Amino acid sequence: MTVAAPVKPEQRNKLLRAVCARNIPAELHLETAEAGVITTRVRLLHVDALHVYVDEPHTPAGPLPVRPRQPVVTHFLFSGTRYAFRSKVIRRCQLRLNEHKSVTAVAIGVPGDVRIEQRRADFRLSLAGYDIPVEGHPGRPDHGGHCALMVFPFAGRLTNISAGGMGLVVDEAIAAEWQIGQVFFFVFRLPGATRDLWVMSTLRHLRGVPESLSTVAGLQFLPWPLVPMRTYVREINRFIAGEQRRRLRRGR
Repeated sequence: MTVAAPVKPEQRNKLLRAVCARNIPAELHLETAEAGVITTRVRLLHVDALHVYVDEPHTPAGPLPVRPRQPVVTHFLFSGTRYAFRSKVIRRCQLRLNEHKSVTAVAIGVPGDVRIEQRRADFRLSLAGYDIPVEGHPGRPDHGGHCALMVFPFAGRLTNISAGGMGLVVDEAIAAEWQIGQVFFFVFRLPGATRDLWVMSTLRHLRGVPESLSTVAGLQFLPWPLVPMRTYVREINRFIAGEQRRRLRRGR
């Protein structure tokens, strides 16, 4: 990710007032000692001289605990431009939206600057038409990537892949207990490959499939010193480039 110069202070304050007035959705990255960075979705609700107020952050398991001075990074999209700012949690509180309604919110400090964010995303290749099984199990990246001996494996199917992550379809009953930011280990083999790829990933988002008992999970690859991840990424990129050329020839 590359970041441009910060927004000027007078424009920053105007921008924060505008996005809060419209309750713009935001992606909140909370830094925790227990689970690393946890990502969740919130709305920007209100801003005053000292605080920016957002929805109480939730995971599928319920409200996400927050503590004073907890570091947080907020990303949001407004008028076609991505912005990001760093701050810290001040407190959990009740925010009055109008004379009839109050909500539980989290106050974070007004940031010193807001920056224009330019994300260089990896190309994500749809795998529709392929049937690529994936085996996985939950784990933790502690101790260099080793995982517990007693785990409960599950199966899924790849829906898309990029050099930075993948999409996975699993039964909704399997994904019901998953939490954003949770770590998983996976093994799969790309079409035409001669070996399996072993990856460690973190869960970024979950999306139900309409009229189905399935869930699509978005996963981001993590560094894992026990496997040749750079080699795997090159293999993924070669597969993506080859598939693009094949589809282009077929389209012609």
